[in-house]
Amino acid sequence: MLRQEKTGSVKERIQVLYLLKTKKAKTVTEAAEMLRRNRVTAQDWLGKYRQGRLEKLLSKKVSTGRTRKVPQWAEKAL
Repeated sequence: MLRQEKTGSVKERIQVLYLLKTKKAKTVTEAAEMLRRNRVTAQDWLGKYRQGRLEKLLSKKVSTGRTRKVPQWAEKAL
């Protein structure tokens, strides 16, 4: 999966699992340090993994965002 993945953010999430499963990192803190991420971030990723396995871990967060100020028809006209 690491070799096939193209986006860095997803690779990091998979790497945390890889480091812990292969025992290259003994703790979540150690894995986070290897990836130069905060320990809390790594713990959040592992929490998602525990909730819904890889599907939940790799799912992208959909932002609702604010409403557009420029209508879509006006943007197309420009």
